[in-house]
Amino acid sequence: MSQQIYQALQRGANAEAAALAHQAMAAAPTDVETLSAAALAFRSNGERDAALSTIDAAIAQMPDNAELHFLRAGMLLDTRDLGGAQAALAQTIALDPNQYGAYVVQAQMAIGRNDIAEAERQSKLATRVAPEHPWTLMLEGTVASRRGDHDRALSLLTAASQRAPEDVQVLNALGFAYLAKGH
Repeated sequence: MSQQIYQALQRGANAEAAALAHQAMAAAPTDVETLSAAALAFRSNGERDAALSTIDAAIAQMPDNAELHFLRAGMLLDTRDLGGAQAALAQTIALDPNQYGAYVVQAQMAIGRNDIAEAERQSKLATRVAPEHPWTLMLEGTVASRRGDHDRALSLLTAASQRAPEDVQVLNALGFAYLAKGH
C-alpha cells in the first residue's frame, strides 16, 4: 500500500495520500515502509504532529536507519525545532557518513545563522560525498558570496545553474549572489 501512498503524493493528492496512510497503518502498524510513507503523506497534508509521531514510530522499529532520521530532521524543521533538527541530522550522519542531504541541510542552517565557518566545514564534507552535485557548487558559491568573494561566488553558482537550470535553490542562491555583487 505504500506505493499507492507515494503515487498519490506524486500526483499532489495529499488528502488522498493521508487517507491511504491511515488505512495502511491500520493494516500494518509496525511496517517501516508503511510508516515512512504515511509520515510523508501526513507531512504533505499539513498534519505535522501525525507526521512526526509516525516517523518516530518508524524509527522505533528501525533505529539504525539513517534515512528515517533524515526525514525526521525535515519534519522538525517544518515545526521550526532547529535544535531537534540538528540532533536528527547529527544522528543521520552518525549512522551514514555518506548522507549527502544531511550535510547540505546543516550547511544551509549554518548560513541561516550566519555561521560561515560552519557552513564552509559542512560544504567541504558534502564535497567529499558528492563533488559533482550542483548543490555542492551552490554551497561553495554561497559561502564565497558571504565572505565577499563575489566573482568566485558568481562563477560557482553559474556553473551550478548550468548543471541544474531548473533547480530553485540554485537559482535562488545565484540571484542573491548577483544582488550581493550589486547587479
